[in-house]
Amino acid sequence: MEMHQYGIAVDRYRRRVLSFVPLLIAVMAAAGCATARTSSQVADNFAASAPGCALERESRLVLGRASMAIVRGLAGLAGDDLDEETREILRGVRRVEVVTYRVAPECDFRDTPALPSRLTDQGWRAVVFTAEGAGESSWVLTRQSPDGTTSGMLVIVLDHHELEVVRLDGDIDRVLIAATADDPATVRGLFDGDA
Repeated sequence: MEMHQYGIAVDRYRRRVLSFVPLLIAVMAAAGCATARTSSQVADNFAASAPGCALERESRLVLGRASMAIVRGLAGLAGDDLDEETREILRGVRRVEVVTYRVAPECDFRDTPALPSRLTDQGWRAVVFTAEGAGESSWVLTRQSPDGTTSGMLVIVLDHHELEVVRLDGDIDRVLIAATADDPATVRGLFDGDA
């Protein structure tokens, strides 16, 4: 009987802690100290490619090493409510940055802007590019570590209304394997070919 009551108390504690997750993530994001150099380079380059264009940063979310450690700790409290693939993805991600820029109406991206050459200089390589219409483009770039593993992923999405830049740092190979566990062929060859 005592053990049953202990289990109920643990479940109540777990639910109480998990109810604070959104607030904790918001606080950790506000405390993020990393620079947004990569996203700023992309935004500045795109704005310069369209005369008279201005991009205004609307939001920025950064979860660094400490924040991600807290997120992984909170995920541990979820018990069986969190699947193994999600846990593996969290173990692989060291840092997350998401930046959204509002595209001003005067911006004309009919011609797809080029990616900043500084990204290439920093080791980023485009592995996927799509253009779905005038002014609607997306890129996936990766960066390799000296040992040949993928240590970073940059996803850039541009349309008439916004520019979204998402950067993941960590063991990206591990993240992709976990994210595509149900269908590993979805990323087969992604890092072997050119965009």
